[in-house]
Amino acid sequence: MTKAILIPGSEVFRAEVTALGRALARYLEYFEILGAEGLPVNLVAGRALAEQTLAVERSATERSVTEPWGMVRVAKSLPELAALVTFCRDCPSCSIPVSGRGAARAPFVVVGLDPSLYEGAKAELLAGILEKGLQLSREFYYVTTLLKCSPMGGAVAGAIEAAARRCLPLLHRELSLIKPKIVLALGEAVGAHLSGLQEPLGLLRFCSHPLAGLEGAWLRVTFELGQMLEEPAIKKEAWLSDIKIIKKVLEKIL
Repeated sequence: MTKAILIPGSEVFRAEVTALGRALARYLEYFEILGAEGLPVNLVAGRALAEQTLAVERSATERSVTEPWGMVRVAKSLPELAALVTFCRDCPSCSIPVSGRGAARAPFVVVGLDPSLYEGAKAELLAGILEKGLQLSREFYYVTTLLKCSPMGGAVAGAIEAAARRCLPLLHRELSLIKPKIVLALGEAVGAHLSGLQEPLGLLRFCSHPLAGLEGAWLRVTFELGQMLEEPAIKKEAWLSDIKIIKKVLEKIL
């Protein structure tokens, strides 16, 4: 197989240099997160690193959806994970990623579908559920999302599903760092991904589910905030069948 010759000024040459620059920037950002103040000259300039960084950049779209960024595993705190999330660009159709918000060791975590959870009427409804309904102060809860960025232009269901699989390792690492006792999933998609069960919302709601990797924690699923806002009957059902059960459990563990 004939190897392409890199001619300075050519399109191939510019593409290779651009790919190398982006890949090298990712490595430098990673070492900065770990607190490194410098790197050995032979590490930066070595041929092995150049080949490795090019390989990483070329294979970015071919990586397994179950682990879009291996660096997630090295995050030892929520701030480190938040920095890694900020640098993520695995979904070209999405906006800038957003990390979760709340107490680092919260016993209760709410997981929505995407960052629209933090805005407008949804944010107001969620604040009412947490602070008025469950009567929780800020040190007892954490709010995050399955998708770390909102699809730009309204992605189709298939694209949202693909993005969810890419973001799931980020969410799993986030939960493993917080170590909550109870997780509330808002909506069928979030509930299915966290429970590992491809079941309709009606079946997911009426039982508790264990969470892989979180000993002693359990998952409860309820309606999406958008559904609650659209239909008052759904909001009432969520309160009677889901939120009140969680409130009783929280009263015992807090």
